[in-house]
Amino acid sequence: MTIGLYIRDLARNFAEWEVQLQVGGSRYTAAEFSLRLDPRESTFPLVTESGSDGCFILDPRSQRRIVQILWSSQREGWYVKQWPPNTRVHCYKMASCYLVSLCGVTTTPADSPLFAEPPTDSPLCKTCVRLKQDSVGTAHGAATQTI
Repeated sequence: MTIGLYIRDLARNFAEWEVQLQVGGSRYTAAEFSLRLDPRESTFPLVTESGSDGCFILDPRSQRRIVQILWSSQREGWYVKQWPPNTRVHCYKMASCYLVSLCGVTTTPADSPLFAEPPTDSPLCKTCVRLKQDSVGTAHGAATQTI
């Protein structure tokens, strides 16, 4: 995959609030950035780095960070892994450059597709379901009780 294709995929697959790209001190939506991308750079092979410092697109030759990928901390939803079959479906929340399941058992890349509602045809992680229900209840002003 090339840098140009990856940026266009971000623009097509994610809402503007979900991901922004930062170069220097300027931030852009993926659609804005794809218009500003140098045609020569858009053909570079995609090389990324993810870690505690953040998510970055690297120059494939120098390995220098050229673009920071900023994922919204508000990204949350259900992700369905395709393998192995009958894998429990978890609810994920952004944490740094990864999506981490609410139960804390599994992670997936930040650019994984999330769904607002869990699928009806796959087994769900019971802990994620409970934690999601608790967070929705608390978000809507439900009283919480400490035991």
